[in-house]
Amino acid sequence: MIRVLHVLPRMPIGGVGAFLINTQSTIDRNTFIFDYLVIENVPDSLFPNTVKRMGSKVFLLNDTLSLMNSFRIIKDLSSFFREYAKEYDIVHLHSANVGRPMPTWNINTTFYSYGDNCNFY
Repeated sequence: MIRVLHVLPRMPIGGVGAFLINTQSTIDRNTFIFDYLVIENVPDSLFPNTVKRMGSKVFLLNDTLSLMNSFRIIKDLSSFFREYAKEYDIVHLHSANVGRPMPTWNINTTFYSYGDNCNFY
């Protein structure tokens, strides 16, 4: 069983969420488990209930994405990964900026991200 954690800056309400739901609905769920860590909630999103019905866990930090909250977000992400990182084989960052403090998390998990200057592999 390969456990994948998708880290999303906001609760999806459109394209990314639809892509993840479609991908999750077509993968072999005996081989892969997708879970989600979301930094900022979007109340109108149907995403969490949909993926929970497919067996996923959804973790919500419930932080507001802003420059003023950067240190709190880093602290919350660090706490999350110290507690849960060992449960995941792969962590996919849907925002490269989320992974900036990653070296301080002292975890042994494979991180993937897209974007410029991402050296988390």
